[in-house]
Amino acid sequence: MLTRPNDGGGTTLVLADSDDLASVPESHRDIITDSVREAFHDPAAYFSEVASRAVIPNLGKYLANFVTDGRWTLLLADTYMMDRATTAAFQWFHPAQYPCMLGTPTADCGDSRFASFYDLLSIAHWDSIGFAGGIVPCRNHISVDDYGTPSTNPTFP
Repeated sequence: MLTRPNDGGGTTLVLADSDDLASVPESHRDIITDSVREAFHDPAAYFSEVASRAVIPNLGKYLANFVTDGRWTLLLADTYMMDRATTAAFQWFHPAQYPCMLGTPTADCGDSRFASFYDLLSIAHWDSIGFAGGIVPCRNHISVDDYGTPSTNPTFP
């Protein structure tokens, strides 16, 4: 297990398949969800199964490529941009694709427009921890209604 500072003002733990989740320090144990624990047992099998359930065709291909020819690490990170925020994601590396951090599902999104993604993954992130550059967790979505302005878009009301 490696420990390194991240760009969000916190610490990222980097775990490989030879590491043990029981050895994660107390500071980061709350980041390990049941789905992270399940995926860590066999990430290739876990994400292969996720790829097989993808109804977005290119998402299924994207995930399958990582599983077939890629390698992974598990990142457990806390950041302090405002309050403490945490991320658990499997960072996949592939010779022909840009690296991506993929998070296991954390909660039901409750928005059917995005369920085809969030039923499978909580995040997809292509930049460093602490930077923008990905699909944020569903709980972080802000709708136009949050600002009191109704949407006139019939596709995304």
